[in-house]
Amino acid sequence: MIAEGPIRLQILTPQRLLIETQVECILAPSIDGALMVLKDHAPMVAALDVGVFEFGTREDRRIAAVSGGVMLVQDNEVVVHADSAELAADIDVARARRDLEKARESLRTRTSEREARMAELELRKAVNRLKVAGEPIP
Repeated sequence: MIAEGPIRLQILTPQRLLIETQVECILAPSIDGALMVLKDHAPMVAALDVGVFEFGTREDRRIAAVSGGVMLVQDNEVVVHADSAELAADIDVARARRDLEKARESLRTRTSEREARMAELELRKAVNRLKVAGEPIP
């Protein structure tokens, strides 16, 4: 049987506390694949990747776009220190589309391998933000 109950979740970015809430389940994009956290999860530290961060209860499921960071799990508390994170409802779709086009242009005009890697990361971030916002990827 799956353990149910409250987990205290905090998502922090360098700029602010994005959200602090009680949840029953978390599904996070780690660099090693998707991680699910339920009540009484073993303590762990996970490196986050660019991706969809899902959390909530049976009645209220929410999603956020995260772009890297670290997730700390201990004693039914999860603290996410994200490089960047936005709740789906807060995503500026027009800006995400501009960022996508800018990243595509950077990929086309790159002059070094480093620039290509940076442009690919920016492309992944923009695509993720559009995906989380429920928008089609042009």
